[in-house]
Amino acid sequence: MIDMVVTIIWPCSILSSFQMNMEADLWKETGLVLSAAMGIQILYWILNHFLYMGFQKDERISCQYATMVTNASFIGMPIAGAKCPQAWAGIYFMFSYIRWSRL
Repeated sequence: MIDMVVTIIWPCSILSSFQMNMEADLWKETGLVLSAAMGIQILYWILNHFLYMGFQKDERISCQYATMVTNASFIGMPIAGAKCPQAWAGIYFMFSYIRWSRL
């Protein structure tokens, strides 16, 4: 399954993303996605100060990282592309959301 995602689905997703037109509405929607991503990351950052207080330091650091950084991009991008009416839009917005969490 992993090999199929990496060798077939991701390259096809990348190629299909070149078919989109950058219009004003797309920039507005991207701003909304980035704002939502930033808000969610701030919420996670606040929650991380309280949720893992009882954990040992090594476990706490791992749990905080797992809370802040999503691993949804691996299998989530093909799913987002399949569920959106325009496949490139799902992939584009998912990528916009995930990139913010990696900063």
